Amino acid sequence: MDGERPAPVPLSLINEIAKVGHILYTYDDCDSYIDNALSYVTTGIHQGYQILFIDNEVAYRRLLGRLEEALSAEQLEDVHYIENFEFYRQYGDFHCDSIINHFGRILKPFLDRQIPVRTWAHVQWSEKERDNIHITLEEFERKADGPVIGNGLMSVCAYNAREISASLQNVLLKTHEYLMTDREFIASPLYKSSQVLEGTFPSLSVQSQLLNEQKQLLIEKETAEQMSKIKNEFIAMMNHEIRTPMNGVLGMTELLSETNLDHEQTEYLDAIRKSGESLLRIVNDILDLSKIESGRAYAVNEPFRIRDCIAEVLDVLLLKILEKDLDIKVSVDPDIPERITGDYNRLRQVLLNLIENAVKFTEDGGINISVSSLVQSGSRIQLQVTIRDTGIGIPEEALKNLFQPFYQVDNGLTRKVEGTGLGLAISKKLVELMGGEIMVRMPEEPGTAFLFTAEFGMIPTESRAAAMEEGSGKFPYSMRVLVAEDNEINQLILKKRLEKLGHTVTIAANGREAVRSAVSIPYDIILMDVRMPVMDGLEAAQMIRNTLAPGQVPYMVALTANSLRDDRGKCLDNGMDEYLTKPIDNEELAAVLEKAAGRKADRGQAFNMPENR
Repeated sequence: MDGERPAPVPLSLINEIAKVGHILYTYDDCDSYIDNALSYVTTGIHQGYQILFIDNEVAYRRLLGRLEEALSAEQLEDVHYIENFEFYRQYGDFHCDSIINHFGRILKPFLDRQIPVRTWAHVQWSEKERDNIHITLEEFERKADGPVIGNGLMSVCAYNAREISASLQNVLLKTHEYLMTDREFIASPLYKSSQVLEGTFPSLSVQSQLLNEQKQLLIEKETAEQMSKIKNEFIAMMNHEIRTPMNGVLGMTELLSETNLDHEQTEYLDAIRKSGESLLRIVNDILDLSKIESGRAYAVNEPFRIRDCIAEVLDVLLLKILEKDLDIKVSVDPDIPERITGDYNRLRQVLLNLIENAVKFTEDGGINISVSSLVQSGSRIQLQVTIRDTGIGIPEEALKNLFQPFYQVDNGLTRKVEGTGLGLAISKKLVELMGGEIMVRMPEEPGTAFLFTAEFGMIPTESRAAAMEEGSGKFPYSMRVLVAEDNEINQLILKKRLEKLGHTVTIAANGREAVRSAVSIPYDIILMDVRMPVMDGLEAAQMIRNTLAPGQVPYMVALTANSLRDDRGKCLDNGMDEYLTKPIDNEELAAVLEKAAGRKADRGQAFNMPENR
């Protein structure tokens, strides 16, 4: 019946079966594997061959149980078993030459005594070899043809189909006469049942038709995944290479602005700062889109005030708003709770993108920002945010492409506004991640109106008082700080910032220096660059934790220019207490210093500065 596997039975005769062949067999599940191995062994025994079965002990025990039912005790003496895991343990990595030489050694007693033998080998490898196994297996199977065919043998090399890629199977198909799946194995003379009277090996053309069609989609999928991996790795590398010098440019600009400058120098410095911030926004936009598209944008659920979120965005854009003398109106529905829970940063980024666009394209008039409550159900609330401006508006023909990446309404050589064309595309994806949707409306009056919805949680009334007290309390203490950073400009920036806050700073140029300094001098906090020569920051953090007693380990903060991946989790898993992304924001730096001081205070520990002892 369709879908049922015919039970394997021994054969006494096979018509015109090939007696020599190197067969590659890819199985889909363990039951199929044992069934086909059973049929191969019993068929060979009944043909007068002895069988050499090479596999792990678990598979052999399962097969032996089935063989004891199908063969006599005398026939079972012709089945020989070699435990392949012992060989892998002895030789370590998957080296094709050593495996082939080992195969020759265990076959030699049979060949010297001219004993007719067939082999079945389950080819396996360790987890650490998975990434490079494609090239290794291609070479292994090409070299294995020699001893098999040269000695007039029939040999099966069995592979778990899920462990080798479709593209590798396709390569093996083109270079070997016989490559079989479970279905083709059943249809061949190697597998015989009462329902199948005769058969032949599938020809190369039949295999091409059967295998290529079913594997083409898998090959395309693997290619797309590989290209995506390459793209993400390239973006991560460029992220680091751009952010690191940009941290130096913006940091030195900030330090220079605090010195005595005349009016002309201040203007030049302001131009440098604006250009650096513009470049940083472009980098951030590209990275944000890449994170979202690759599924690496992780949600955070935290309490916040939506009014504070809007106020923060307007504060960022205040200078641009004042330059154009725009009228800003904000209204928040009184039914909306004072504090809600959700992803503050996502909401802030959407608001920043939309309000910044409104400011950018509005020369006269103003911008109206309103927040209304659409639905309240249980502990959830759906909000609608509308940003309406009196700007130049959007042509009707541009509306359909408005949320596409890199699309710009004003895209000519004479365009007057800067930008990558990613802001609306990112906003759309972020709004969808918050369970809402975004749209644009063209009012009758001049201007544009963007609306988006999003879902948030509501804080119970009794919890709001406690939530409002979050984040209170500062720790006005001087601390001893170790900065582990290989970039000299970044060393100088951090040293100056920290010293202005009253802290004492020691510099380490690599991870090894950081470890030496940390185990010999008591520090309150270590700011550790993740990528450094000699020893990286994560390895150094682990070594410090393993060397010092738990109560003596400083608060360790990872510094990295790579914000593409889930670096925070990786850093925390490798011994860090907190994580900062370059360029380092002053407020974020102050926040981690407070956390470090707060932990000291909570534990009742003294600070390591002489004046605090």
